[in-house]
Amino acid sequence: ADVPGPTHFDVAPRCAPDESGLQLGSPGTIPSPGPTAAGARLPALHRMRIGTTAAVQGDGEKAPEADVAGPTPFDVAPRRAPDELGLELGSAGTALIVIDVQPEYWSGSPAIRKDFPHFPEVVGQLIDRGRATGTPIVFIRAAYTNSTSPWLGQVERLRAFRAPGQAPESLEVLYDPAISKWEQFAKPRSGEPIFVKPSWNCCSHPAVVEHLRSRGIHTVILCGLITSICVQHSAFGLFEAGFRTAVVEDACADRSKERHDAAIFLYGGYMYEVVSSGQLLDSEVHIGAGKRGGPLAQNEGEPDTLA
Repeated sequence: ADVPGPTHFDVAPRCAPDESGLQLGSPGTIPSPGPTAAGARLPALHRMRIGTTAAVQGDGEKAPEADVAGPTPFDVAPRRAPDELGLELGSAGTALIVIDVQPEYWSGSPAIRKDFPHFPEVVGQLIDRGRATGTPIVFIRAAYTNSTSPWLGQVERLRAFRAPGQAPESLEVLYDPAISKWEQFAKPRSGEPIFVKPSWNCCSHPAVVEHLRSRGIHTVILCGLITSICVQHSAFGLFEAGFRTAVVEDACADRSKERHDAAIFLYGGYMYEVVSSGQLLDSEVHIGAGKRGGPLAQNEGEPDTLA
């Protein structure tokens, strides 16, 4: 890319029509609202190159100046003091939601562990504080199969296009309460519910919203994996269902710090409130205070798994 700087997001790879198999008029393709003459050129898309002050149109012409200052525009949502937020673990009507903290996305993902080495300490201390204050804790677990997650085929197709030549790999994620393991720092205890979701959004399991509402929950605090995917989509689902939604920024992680920052930058303060673990713990997280990120914990069948 011809844009310098560490936070450049190039647009998704473009493919020729014969590669994509996309064509207006093809069976199964929804047509545009109005008639399109054969060979007509669709309007060029505007592309924003983050880290510059100008957008570039598809035809190479400069668009009007964008109000983006500086090479790294990830100025996160405004921070407020805890008493202004009114968010507190232990408050009536507040629940802690732990998203997809499982081996597939932590101990089995070197890229995530590399950029977020303190994730286990932060998440572990939030869970400890939640339990100590009697905060309801809900664990969300990803389980994706071709039979329950019809979108998997589309993700695999897109991945193959982004990385041509690589051997195809299945993206199925399996969960068996009897044998599946948990990360030691985020293992559910007896009585703590587990909802197994078939998509990126935890609300795709209808019982999640029902469970929260039946217990008088109106505010949810989210942490977990992966920031720009399942945390983001779950936050949207809960926000859309009417819950006050907050994301603990330093208790989430992504496949790169850049992707994590971009997700928070785009939707923090817009769809959900952004808080830090220090705000919820009344002090900075004590990194190294406990043994976190150790061996995987075997699910002993104690928690309530709601498949």
